[in-house]
Order: sequence, then structure tokens, then C-alpha cells
Amino acid sequence: MLKEGRTDRRPIVLKLMKASISRMAGLVDNIMDLARARMGGGITLSLQQCDLAAALAHVVDEVKVAHVDREISLKIDIPLTISVDRLRIAQMVWNLLSNAVTHGDPHSPIELTGRLEAGTL
Repeated sequence: MLKEGRTDRRPIVLKLMKASISRMAGLVDNIMDLARARMGGGITLSLQQCDLAAALAHVVDEVKVAHVDREISLKIDIPLTISVDRLRIAQMVWNLLSNAVTHGDPHSPIELTGRLEAGTL
């Protein structure tokens, strides 16, 4: 980017770099969580009220952008806000969808369904 100077491509590259850096920081956090869990310290959750349906829709959209050839749908039946660790749930769903894309039947649609039943997500 230093060699190119200011171009129309620069903001796009910077946005992608920012997302990659955030993902790498998340991986380091995950490794630290694993180490704490193995040493008996457990995993820290950051519970907060959030619109989980919107967060999951965002994750599905990210996976769809990366895999435009796959049909991925989302069906959510949960209250507008719910107390969860939004980042951990989003990471889990991203991992599940990525595994479905990588290891699932390439000709079958992928459907993510979420609901709250008896207080359990």
C-alpha cells in the first residue's frame, strides 16, 4: 500500500486487514481460553443483552459472501433481545457454517435454525 499510494482499492484492503487482525486476535484469545480451561480456570463469558438474530444474520451473510455458490438460510425464532455471549455464539455459528460448507454435500442447501425453548437456546 505504501508503494501504491492512495488508490480506490486502499479502503477495501484496509477493511479486510482490520477484519483479519480482529480474527487473529480472536484466535489468540481462544488459545488463551483453552489454556485456562485445561488448567481448571474455566472460560469467561461476557453475557449481555443483544439482538442475537441480527448477530447471527451477520455471520450468515459473511459466510454467504465467501461462498456465493452455496445456498445458506437462517430461520430464527427468538425474542428481540436475549442475554448471551454474542461473540462466542457468533464464533460458534461461523465455525459450524464453515464446516458445513467445507465438509457438507456441495449440492445440498445449508439451513441454520435457532430457537429458544424452555430457557435453552
